[in-house]
Amino acid sequence: MRKIKHKIKERKLTLFFPPFNNYEVCVITSNQKERSAEKIFDRHQIEHDTDGFGAIHIWCNRENRPISYMVFPEDASVGTITHECWHCIKKMFSWIGSDYEDEIVAYHLDYLVQEVFDFIHQK
Repeated sequence: MRKIKHKIKERKLTLFFPPFNNYEVCVITSNQKERSAEKIFDRHQIEHDTDGFGAIHIWCNRENRPISYMVFPEDASVGTITHECWHCIKKMFSWIGSDYEDEIVAYHLDYLVQEVFDFIHQK
């Protein structure tokens, strides 16, 4: 019996962080988050294991142009969003070689979580 593959339904939001050399963040919601993540891994030739995740942060550096992808289910909770946004902010600060100064990290994390939450849960 042949397995039927359903069409991937994705929505995308791209954000840039000018103070961090326009660090790019691509937020993806998907009805098939594993397949959406597979596409990113394949496009950037990243070795991976996508078995059993609730959401995922994927980082790559294309010609010194870093990008963080975050792939979420369509109904991601605020906890899941915050978890992946933390990985993204941590990588962003690490990429520029910055220390993790509490207030600066908090402001960037707050901004990113709000943007992602509003995008995922928009009416």
